[in-house]
Amino acid sequence: MIRRFQPRKLIVYFRRLSSIPLDDDDEFWLKWDESMQLMLAMMNSMVFHTIKGLLVSRMWVFFIFGLAFTIQESWESVIDTLYNVLRSDINVY
Repeated sequence: MIRRFQPRKLIVYFRRLSSIPLDDDDEFWLKWDESMQLMLAMMNSMVFHTIKGLLVSRMWVFFIFGLAFTIQESWESVIDTLYNVLRSDINVY
């Protein structure tokens, strides 16, 4: 849709004002279309990598928190028992 929207009159007007000769109109519009495709590909790549980076970083954070909470909950009873034994017995160093 963006490639189809070409303000041709405005571009032709600015080309006449510039020092670029108007030799081959078809070649200019082919270059214009190719440059628009390149710009859209770069924008698409940037948006894709930004979204991917956000999703992956959040997934890693959730994975690390989930792992930490799982380990904490599973070892909590053992650690509490050890802490109570070590705290109550004076002879254990």
